[in-house]
Amino acid sequence: MTFAEILRAVPNIHVFGPASKFDQGGVTVLTLNDNVDTRYKDRQYSEDYTKGDGSRENPFRYKSAAPVSAYYGVVDLWFRFRDQPVFIKVNDWLLEVSPEGVTAMDGHFTRLV
Repeated sequence: MTFAEILRAVPNIHVFGPASKFDQGGVTVLTLNDNVDTRYKDRQYSEDYTKGDGSRENPFRYKSAAPVSAYYGVVDLWFRFRDQPVFIKVNDWLLEVSPEGVTAMDGHFTRLV
């Protein structure tokens, strides 16, 4: 499947933890933002737009804010690093990557293929 096909096909993504300094933490469900994300469906951010080494302490993430939703960020980073056992971070949410999807820090797995 192409990135665009996966972006449209994946379900809502379960994340766990604080989304901002004002949050007390907990479960958040990320959804596709049709108004923003579909404009970028045919192109991913370049490797130069990411930083980190994929470890839990230094997960792969965008270098700066992107004009897409957190949902897009998770799918993009997962798609890019899905063949490696690594961690990714979008906003304050840390996720473990596997070839089939992502696991939130509370253990909830979201299948992305």
